[in-house]
Formats: sequence, structure tokens, C-alpha cells
Amino acid sequence: MLRYQEQEQKKQNILTALKDCTDEQEFQQLQQDLFNLNKQMKQDKEEYEGKVSTALKSLSELEIDFAKLMASHVYNPDDVKAYAEQQGWIKPSHVVSKEGDQLANKQSKRKDEPKEALIIGTFNFADYGFEMPKNAKGEPMSNDTSFEWDWNKNYIGRGWQPQFIKAITAKGYEHVVANASPQFKDWLAQFKEGQKAKAGQKIYENKRDFLNRFGIKPADADKIDFNFGSEESKGEAQAASHAKRRK
Repeated sequence: MLRYQEQEQKKQNILTALKDCTDEQEFQQLQQDLFNLNKQMKQDKEEYEGKVSTALKSLSELEIDFAKLMASHVYNPDDVKAYAEQQGWIKPSHVVSKEGDQLANKQSKRKDEPKEALIIGTFNFADYGFEMPKNAKGEPMSNDTSFEWDWNKNYIGRGWQPQFIKAITAKGYEHVVANASPQFKDWLAQFKEGQKAKAGQKIYENKRDFLNRFGIKPADADKIDFNFGSEESKGEAQAASHAKRRK
């Protein structure tokens, strides 16, 4: 796919040059380059489709299950989640489930009011070797040099933001947490008191949602301690405050 993108960009460059060309010899050379490129792109596409068809056939014949594909990193967890959300199969991972009337009220509120921003941090392109992708006109999608990542926004589609987020998350959750804002660390440190069989336990739903983005299951997420210190104290204070209000 990367090769196709490079070819498409080259094609746009040739078309732009043809539009402004006034030299007959140069114009003929550009036309020849365009012809050769179109021919090569067609051959590459046919070859690619053939490989895809063979691969899909092999997957079917070998009865390879999806779990094995994920374990072998054939698919990126972020892409799978984004596709599932687009299809309406699952709710966004950052939406925290609540019980009873509290859930109904929050779901109703979400329809009418936009979510408050929850900034993870500001990340500079240069720190990740990230080059701004170009649009169909061959122009950069944005002139920004950094990105303010809002956890409460869904960055999906073919924009540059999802691509840059992949570059950030590729470094692992430890890297993101190390560069996170105090606001986001406070959010991660929040918890609720367990009920019934889980009475006396601290349940960190926000931490579970965050680590789920990195393919970490809730049971494994509970074993990870970020050691925020003061943020932990804030989480305990908040839980105590909520408990008082319930009384």
C-alpha cells in the first residue's frame, strides 16, 4: 500500500507538471512518464490483488482463527477497534459503562452535549520522525508541527491524526504515561469502590480503558501500577467524597 501511495503522489506531480509545461520536448517526456507509471501501477495492482486472493484462500483452507492472526500481529488492535466502532459492533472504549439510571442519564447527556476535552498531552512530530502526509493535491494535510491528543475524541478515518497516534502508541503505554498531562494522570488514578464480591477493592475503570488501547486485558491492566503518588491520593479522596454523597 505504501508503494501505491508513492506512485499516486508521483502521478499527481507529473499531472501538475504537465499542466504548466510549455516545452514540447519536456511535455512529450512527461506524457511518456505518465504512460509508463500508469502501466506499472496497473501491473502492481493486479499483482497485489492476486497475492491478496491467494492469501485469503490460504487462510480459509488452513482454517486460521482470528485470535491467531491477532497474536501474530497481522492486524493492529487500533485498526480492528476503529473498524468495529465504525460498523457499530462496539461502543468507543473510552465510554465507561454505568448501571441503572446513571447509565441512562449519561447516555442521554452524551447525545445533547459534547464531551469535555481530556488532554493526554502535546506531542511534537519531530520527536517521532513523523512527516505530515499529503492530500490528493500533493499538499501537506496540515501545517502543524505538534499534536494535542484529546482522549475523548475519536480520531478515525484517513486523516493524519490517526497516523500520528499510531507513531505515539507504537512506543508503548509507558511512553504515553511518562509524557501525559497532570489532568490525564489524575483521570487514570481515579477509581471506584468494588461492590458485593469485590467489596474493598479499588476498580480503576479509566486505567483499564486506557491500557485496552494497547491490547491489555482488564485482568492484566489491574496488575499494572503507574505509581503516580499524589494522583493516587487524589483518587482516594475523590472516592471518599463520592461515598459520603451516597450516604
